[in-house]
Amino acid sequence: MRSSPKVTLTLGNPQSRDNDPSVEGAGTWTCRVCGYVNERKGLGKSGKCGLCGVPYAQAVASPSASTMPSRAGTPNSSGFTPKASTADDKEDEGKIACPTCTFLNSALLRNCEICTTPLPRLRQSNHAREKPEKQQVVRLSFRKGGDKEAYRKLTSVLGDKAWEREGRSNAQTMNPNGERSGAGIDGILQSIDLSTKAQDTHMQTAFADLEALMLRAGEMVRLAQSLNQKLSSQQAAASSPSGSPHGQTTEEEATMIRTSLVQLGLATPALTKEMVKNERAYHEGLAKELGGLLTGRDGERGLMVGEKGRGVVALDEVWGLWMRARGVALLSPQALIDTLPYLPNHTSPSIHSLRLPSSLMVLHTPTFSTSSILSRTLNRLEPSSPDTNPTDSSPFEKSFSLLEFASTESLPIGLAQEFVELMESQAGLVRDDQAGQGGGGVRWYRDIISP
Repeated sequence: MRSSPKVTLTLGNPQSRDNDPSVEGAGTWTCRVCGYVNERKGLGKSGKCGLCGVPYAQAVASPSASTMPSRAGTPNSSGFTPKASTADDKEDEGKIACPTCTFLNSALLRNCEICTTPLPRLRQSNHAREKPEKQQVVRLSFRKGGDKEAYRKLTSVLGDKAWEREGRSNAQTMNPNGERSGAGIDGILQSIDLSTKAQDTHMQTAFADLEALMLRAGEMVRLAQSLNQKLSSQQAAASSPSGSPHGQTTEEEATMIRTSLVQLGLATPALTKEMVKNERAYHEGLAKELGGLLTGRDGERGLMVGEKGRGVVALDEVWGLWMRARGVALLSPQALIDTLPYLPNHTSPSIHSLRLPSSLMVLHTPTFSTSSILSRTLNRLEPSSPDTNPTDSSPFEKSFSLLEFASTESLPIGLAQEFVELMESQAGLVRDDQAGQGGGGVRWYRDIISP
């Protein structure tokens, strides 16, 4: 490079260490001087032969390796002659000497026939069989300078001898980016780890979106309540004699706004525990709020009062409708049960709770109390009842079936069955099970047997 700024690099395959007869395995090495097999004992290349004392570097690279002593046979008593050795060399050509017992083995064997020690491979025979490969050459020319820096780097790399370092196994398990290869058990664990991290990320994102939605929902409910209060105050001011028509909302605008806000919450803010002082006041407020939903307010019809009002409503249905009206300020079913004792004081007509024989709890108006419905039923079963035909002079007692009772009281079949069983348990009615055998079903009569 000093005389001509050009570099020619000849690329070739690295020399295999399997063909080196001096390297028997990861824990031994053979001295080329005396043929003794030494143990490394963690010393690497800094040991000495245990038999002749020659250092490792000289024992491996010594030119006397070709003259390794052979103890394959017993020497003749007549002595050794060079001419005879020429014939013996021809016979021993192609054989491999065992590095442990020096027995000459066939080149086709992998282990010694005497001591089963692994045999080294012959370089020359294998090299002769191989076909010459084309050499790959890379030429570098420094026409615009830079040869001094390249020479300095090359000298540094050659002096470092990084190719002689160990630790290639660690490099093979990592890719150039420093990540794991992803093969075998390590790849499976890595895939599971990545999947778990992705799921955690998705869950955190979903919960963050849910929290933001809950905050926005609360703001929407508060906005709806404030708009509703403003509309109510404006309508009250407009209806007063001193009210000014300027700046007031028209009736069409108020109707449109109220129609848009009806699905967002109650007309008044939903009551919470933070708004009251004690538990009793809290339940009183909840009873007043629920009473307005059931009986109506501001001239509006309620769920249980009015022309289309229902006299009996199951408690689970009441809870669902109430929570739908409260919006995001939800309550537990136990809170509804605790509110029931205060409900009659805040409803007109008063609404009471009733537990039916199947343990189903319902809310009912005074018309559907147990005494009222039993009284109406017994009046219909009287012989002189005004509901019957006056010309009917049948000598049999009047009776009714389940379908007839449900149609008369405008009740579902399930609730009608519950009320009939309740009246029967109070000794007001008796049943005729044999009537069902005639195809007419079970029928109920007045109890004229009990005293």
